[in-house]
Amino acid sequence: MFDISNAPFAFLDIETTGLSPWFGDRICQIAIVQTEGKRIKQTFDLLINPEQSLSPAALHVNALDENELKKFTTFSVDR
Repeated sequence: MFDISNAPFAFLDIETTGLSPWFGDRICQIAIVQTEGKRIKQTFDLLINPEQSLSPAALHVNALDENELKKFTTFSVDR
């Protein structure tokens, strides 16, 4: 049986302006934590300017500062 106590894992967390991408909600934070056993090996945290307001529910959950997000680059996709 495989012992996962020292296995490497990557945990991904994505924060958004709301829960409806169909209605225009966007990603405003991407975070990744890479672990091995109980040790954190590497972290990555990217804040993104969503170019719109966060919903009240999103603000309650992620506690991000909308004015602070405006300082970061936008999440643009070339089409």
